[in-house]
Amino acid sequence: MGRRAGCTGTLVSNRFGSKERVLRAVIAHILNRFEADESLSPRTKERDPLPAPAQLSRFIEVYLKDVAARGTRIRALYVLMGEGLGSLPGMAEEIAHVNQVFRGEIMSYLALGMERGELPSSLDPAILSALIIGLLRGVALQILAEPERMPLDALITAIQTSVQAMIRAG
Repeated sequence: MGRRAGCTGTLVSNRFGSKERVLRAVIAHILNRFEADESLSPRTKERDPLPAPAQLSRFIEVYLKDVAARGTRIRALYVLMGEGLGSLPGMAEEIAHVNQVFRGEIMSYLALGMERGELPSSLDPAILSALIIGLLRGVALQILAEPERMPLDALITAIQTSVQAMIRAG
């Protein structure tokens, strides 16, 4: 694969030193893109006139549309997450960081909604964010595996409805 990209094994070894360091660089690149992309990670939640639940629904839509549009990047992240659990346990720390950033993003919407009185104060943002991410990633895997069979808009609406139901259930 490196040859197809115009790279030799020597170039990669000199630049990164090991397979693990290459993979860490890929994860850092993906995470930096996520953190820098205003449509995926808006930094103005508090100033956004939309209620926090609507902002969270928009985030869900943007995330899944990004999966569909940029499947190669997301597929690489999912493969690396699997590697971090299996053959490259040294990657587990990097994957944990990716998960923490993603959970933190979801929790910030929930915390904002609770602060504004738009969501019940009884919510547990840590638990709810883990459930939302599980739902998003499960659907994302299916979109990556069978994009032609996954009705994106219907899935987005169903996830948004499910998340709102989870919020109401507390």
